[in-house]
This record gives sequence, structure tokens and C-alpha cells, in this order.
Amino acid sequence: MISFKSIVASLLFFTETKLLASALEVGDTICTEGFIMDFYCINQGRMIDNGLVTLEQPDQHSVHCLVEVGSCVNDRSPFEVLIDPVEPGAMYSRGWRMTEASKQDMIMLAQGIGSCRTCVNGYDSSMQSNGFRAVLNATVLDLNEGSSDPPLIEVNEMAHSNNLGDNPCQTVFGMDDIVDTLGTNSTLFSTGVDSSLRTNHIVHASLMLTAWGFLLPLGAFVARFFKHRPNGKWYLYHKTMQVVGLILALAGWIIALHNFDVFADVGYNNYRHGICGMVTMVLGLLQPLNALIRPHPPSEGEIKSSLRQLWEVVHKGSGYVAILMAAATIILGTKILPEPDDKRAFQVAYGILLGVLLLAIVLMVLDKKNHADNTTIPKEKKETSLE
Repeated sequence: MISFKSIVASLLFFTETKLLASALEVGDTICTEGFIMDFYCINQGRMIDNGLVTLEQPDQHSVHCLVEVGSCVNDRSPFEVLIDPVEPGAMYSRGWRMTEASKQDMIMLAQGIGSCRTCVNGYDSSMQSNGFRAVLNATVLDLNEGSSDPPLIEVNEMAHSNNLGDNPCQTVFGMDDIVDTLGTNSTLFSTGVDSSLRTNHIVHASLMLTAWGFLLPLGAFVARFFKHRPNGKWYLYHKTMQVVGLILALAGWIIALHNFDVFADVGYNNYRHGICGMVTMVLGLLQPLNALIRPHPPSEGEIKSSLRQLWEVVHKGSGYVAILMAAATIILGTKILPEPDDKRAFQVAYGILLGVLLLAIVLMVLDKKNHADNTTIPKEKKETSLE
């Protein structure tokens, strides 16, 4: 049972925290110090370079990832200063967010003391390779109260602080660390992030898995194995599946183009997934276009024209290539999802869909065989009828 004393203590603690937070005002000059982290790695929950939980092990975040990976340095990924936890093993907090100009200055500082391709000394084992920290003299521009974003700061001066001891603010600027005044439990700091990135990942993956992992290959297999059915039913099924599948794929593609920036992440599966996905979508969208200009099939007894033969090779060939590319894209896509549970869920789902597709092919082949047996006149019966 919760005691009256504990309730009062909680209220006093909450009130004290709010008062400390309110002591900070826009325009104040502060000093703070901590790991520097890009918002992309914070928001997806895991670091792109090693897959570790971002707010648990920022000391493992590479300088290369911080200053060179496209998703980490683009204008949608501002830099933040993380607040060290009081208890060992606890989560780091998102303390301060830098302006774009301050971020660019921080990149230059990291490149000056770090080990990376674009760093001043290139890849050098004697330079800082992981867990870049900095101490900052900064001006508060916006407290961002009521937002999931940390307070916004403009950095006036900065210095690399990995080797500056326990009180870098005093060592470099002769100032107290603002966190010592506010406390690590200040309502200005949090470990929370906007969940929209994960939502976009799941929606994009679900649409693409449904389209390219099931509907579009099934439509292609219907065209290949179901033509024996009368009245052109195969064409109706094929067309319906392809149209619905391409609509879903187009929606998933738009989500990816609007929310993800993978083409600058050269060397990572994000980049490979993006390239494969782009080729797959271009091939997929060309299919209905070349279907519109298809030469008419030959009438009964006519010979198929060379133009029709060429069109069939192009249409079928590009379709099968798109399906194979889609399989590679889906596999890569399941590998780059940040959350392990999401990876497993989509990998299992894709495995199930592949099983259903294989079963559908087997059933269509058996149906074709049975249909052929039922429409063939046995030799003995045919000879009797001729007598």
C-alpha cells in the first residue's frame, strides 16, 4: 500500500524538479558535456554501425558513423548531447539538441581528432575511433517544453573532452556543468523518442511484403501455370493481382522516398536495400506500360509474329527479374530493421508467404494435369467411335 509519506515525498521531488527546470531560461549561457550522438541513431533505437542500443552504449558509436554516414549527417538528423546516467548500466538521457550550424562545427571538431575516412588523419588507431565526447559553452535558444525534443542550443565554443577528467566544464571554460544545477532527473531531459520512424518502417515493410512478397509473384505464377483454365480466367486473376500489388508497392515506395535517406549510406545494407528496391520498382512499374503496347496474340491457326515473340521475352523476362530482385530486397529489408523482434516477425512472415506461393504453384500444376486428363479422349474410346 502506498503511504501518505511516500506520496508527499514524490510531490516534493516533482515540484523541486520543475523549479530547477524553470530556473533555466532562453538566452542563458551554459556549459554541458557528454557523448555526441546523431538523432537518426537515437530515433531508430540502435546505432547503424553496430546494431547496439543507442542510449545504452554510446561509447561504442563510431566517429565514422557520426560524421560520414548519410542518414546520420543529413539535415533531418541533428546532433544531441547525451547526459550520463547516475547509476551504472542505466540509460543515457537526451540532454541538448544543437542547431545545424553547431552540428557542422561539431563534425569538423570530430574530424580533427577522430579516426575515419574524412578525418584529418584518416583512419588512425591512435585517434578517437568510438564514443566521441565534447564539452560545450552554449546559449539556450528554446527549452522545447511540452515536446519530445530536448532544449535547443547554439554552441559558442567547444572542445574534445574524452580525456579531460571529471569536470571538463571547469577545466576548459571555468564554469559549472548545468546538469549539476538542474540534476539528471530534470524534466527537460528524457530517454524517449518519436515513434514515427518505427511506424514508417513497419508500414513500408508490410506494404512491400504484401505486394512483392505475395501478390505480384503469385500473379506472375498464375500467368505461367494457370492458362489451361477456360474463358481466360488466368488473365483476370493475373491482372487483378498485378494491379493491386503495384498499388500497394507504390504506396510503400512513396513512404520510403519521403521518410528514408538510404542512398548516402554506402557500404551498409540500407544502401543495398535502397538500390535493389529502386531497380525492382522501376521494373515493376514498366510492366503495365509495356502491357499496353503489346502486339495482339495470333488467332487460332496463325503463326506468332516475331514482334509478339520479342514482346513476350521482354515482358516475362523483366517480370521474373523483378521478382528475383524483390526477393533480395525483402531479405535485405528484414536485416536492416532496428528492432530484433521486428526482424524476426517479418522474416517469419516472408517464410510463410514463400511456403504459400510454393503450395499455390504445386496446386496449379496438379490442376493443369487433371484438367488435361479430363479433356483427353482415351485412345481405346477414340478407336471404338471410329468403327
